[in-house]
Amino acid sequence: MTIDREELFSIIAHLNDQKVREDPETFLTLIQFAIESKHKEVKAAQKALKILSGYFKDHPNYFISLTNIGIEAKCHKIAAESVNLLAAKYIHEPDFLATLKTIAVNSKTSGGAAAVRVIVKHFLGDSQTFDILKLIALKGKYYAHSEAVLALGKHYSQELETLSLITLLKHNQIWGKSSIVVAISENFPHEPENLDLLKTLAMSDCNGASDAVWAIAHYYRDHPEILSWLKTFALRNSKGALSAVKAIALGLKNSQGKFIQHFRDYPESFLTLQTIAFEASCDQVAQIALTAITLYFPEHPETFLTLTNIAFESPSNKTRQIAVGAIAWQSKNNSSNSLPLKIFRRRHLKAIWYLTRKYFRNEPESFYPWKSIIFEDFNKRITQEAISDLGVIFKNHPETFSTLKTIALAHPCKWSARRALWVMSDHFNNDPETFSIFKTIALKHSSDLVAELATWLIGRMDRDFTNNPETFSVLKTLAMKHPGYRVASEAARFLGVYYRNHPEIVALESPLRCHYIYRGVIIPETYGKIPLENWQPHWLLTETNAEVRRVLIQGIGYEKICQELNAVTLDRYREYSLVKIHIPQERESIVLLKMTCPSTGHIHILRVPPESVDAREAITWINWGIDPEELAIET
Repeated sequence: MTIDREELFSIIAHLNDQKVREDPETFLTLIQFAIESKHKEVKAAQKALKILSGYFKDHPNYFISLTNIGIEAKCHKIAAESVNLLAAKYIHEPDFLATLKTIAVNSKTSGGAAAVRVIVKHFLGDSQTFDILKLIALKGKYYAHSEAVLALGKHYSQELETLSLITLLKHNQIWGKSSIVVAISENFPHEPENLDLLKTLAMSDCNGASDAVWAIAHYYRDHPEILSWLKTFALRNSKGALSAVKAIALGLKNSQGKFIQHFRDYPESFLTLQTIAFEASCDQVAQIALTAITLYFPEHPETFLTLTNIAFESPSNKTRQIAVGAIAWQSKNNSSNSLPLKIFRRRHLKAIWYLTRKYFRNEPESFYPWKSIIFEDFNKRITQEAISDLGVIFKNHPETFSTLKTIALAHPCKWSARRALWVMSDHFNNDPETFSIFKTIALKHSSDLVAELATWLIGRMDRDFTNNPETFSVLKTLAMKHPGYRVASEAARFLGVYYRNHPEIVALESPLRCHYIYRGVIIPETYGKIPLENWQPHWLLTETNAEVRRVLIQGIGYEKICQELNAVTLDRYREYSLVKIHIPQERESIVLLKMTCPSTGHIHILRVPPESVDAREAITWINWGIDPEELAIET
């Protein structure tokens, strides 16, 4: 029996009808929809559950139906919510623990995990709980099994022995091995037989391999053979290989995020990473080792030779690209290994930057690949991402501010320069040199777009300008003398808002006194000194500046323009009129659709494309392609 959304929504629409609620088919339809709905229909299925819990909570089959949903529902979220609804109403029923056990053992979705969580929350003190959790750990499916193992390790570590967990490990599916490894490592980390078990798991392809590697790296980090073990794990093509090379390259952190071990500080770490880079069967593992060598051992005598050999010999095209990118970066930052930069392509630096950004973004040594990417400027989006990262990831790096300064002043891409200004404003606004840089860029930068942003940031730095006379001086200079219209307009706008009554401005006999601002545009004194409601449409016929004409049209309004500039009627349709206004300086005439409301007499005007000649077509354009006749029928 397949239930579609239309049938469900029909039931929802008629729920106020008692006959619909009493119809047995209604209840069955809601249950069936909740069971059969998939993830993309989760909202509709949640609505069905809400109706069940609201209108049918006293139905004789309510309990058994929600139990079936918890076991059989295809959507994880619906299965879990049905279990929570059961718990909300039946938690104090004498046989409810047995029901939860049934759901946990038989459910293949998150309903089983939800049942285990309810057991742990409400029945930890029950004498049956330990045995029930062990049964779920042995026979449960997927999520329920994992949740039960973690619960056993957390709440019953005294009752458990390592051998019990190993028994679970041998008798259960791959899905839950990760949880068992976590339980073993957290509760019995230093028992001798566990090390061999964890090493076996670390080299397997089960879901617990990665957790086993981290457990060994964490609990046995002071063991003299730890690097050798991690190298062995990294060289195997297993799920633990990536975790092993990350442990070597990035180190270990505690729960507060602080490093507790840097394996790269060990004397043999370079040779370990070099071996992994050459011999790892997984490309990603080799690439991480290669990047770690580049970042942490730039002065090592064998680094350059290692990168060169991998660039020529690696079977992986991506690994070769990263090696060449590493050589390029080495050549830029190490004159002893200098090579002609023309042999490198932008994709090489891009490859090493992507890997660095993914795995080494919090390492101080990563700053230089970031810097190389920014000044290569091979892709606008990536370059601007890298500039933004300077303020977020490398805010405390000693070279960050000077790098941003260089980008803002000299980067060939104006958009990159603007992004550098934003980063400086967001993260270095209190630095005394920031104002000086903004001032220099506003006065001297070749791009008006960059200078305009610098001007705006100068104004934003100090909202109370009375305490910063230098800000006033800079804005006045920019407004009066800057050749760029955008920059002068932005400076005048700040002066007009914050310095309108400043004595220097009031007494000043200069063009600055003639600067009036309307909607961010400087307009002549002849317009600005007249109140907005007295602006005249005939000004449009003589004004030559397109930006000023645009704000004049906005200020005057189409209705007043139509009345006084003798608009020509092109077509009519019912209460609509299509009119045309010709302004000599405009390249295209202004075509407007005017509608007079029959009941109130109010006039509404909207602008339509200049090629419009038919009123009905213009209405269709306004209505996003819907013909007015169709609109009238729908209404």
